[in-house]
Amino acid sequence: MTHSDDDGLILPPRIANTHAVILPIIHDESQRASIEAYCKELKQQLNVSNDFVPISVEIDGRDLRGGEKRWQWIKKGACCLIEVGPSEVQNRTLTFSWRDNLHKQTVQQDDFIAQFVQNLKQMQQRLFQKASQHLQASLKRINSVEAFYSFFKNEGGFALAYWSEDPNVEAKIKEELKVTVRCIPQAFASEHGNCLFTQKPNCPLAVFATAY
Repeated sequence: MTHSDDDGLILPPRIANTHAVILPIIHDESQRASIEAYCKELKQQLNVSNDFVPISVEIDGRDLRGGEKRWQWIKKGACCLIEVGPSEVQNRTLTFSWRDNLHKQTVQQDDFIAQFVQNLKQMQQRLFQKASQHLQASLKRINSVEAFYSFFKNEGGFALAYWSEDPNVEAKIKEELKVTVRCIPQAFASEHGNCLFTQKPNCPLAVFATAY
């Protein structure tokens, strides 16, 4: 949910089950053999050992229109979508897009293969930075019960407040605001204060958010 969009899943490469899907674009049966051979060659060359993640590449040879196959893989969250038609075979190129932006590019096959693992690392970093920026923009430190209730009634997002870990407190705010504790972040493990709700001392900071 953190990374995905209205089109479906966007899976970070470190947890994705498909890093690249190759989509043969065949409009003329006389071109099928050369396109399929090119796709198999590409799959073999992409399956290289590396220090980042075991590469998983699939060839979608189903008898469906190219746009339909591409849309299905977008929804599934494949990291990279590669299209191969007669022009790609002729020019030793491929047309591809990354799932987090879907901007199509055409490059030489050798250049793509050489940079593939590095580009997966860059996608992983882009998703992390985007999620981190969203979290920081949505996170607000709350210092009073009144401000806590106002935040969730009028704004919404992630509230950071000291919490005594009292289940009765969580049950009360869940009933009144539909808000629950999401985590006690390690980034603030050394910081403690009086519980926002009970004033109990030496309590950790917790992240609160609306439960949907």
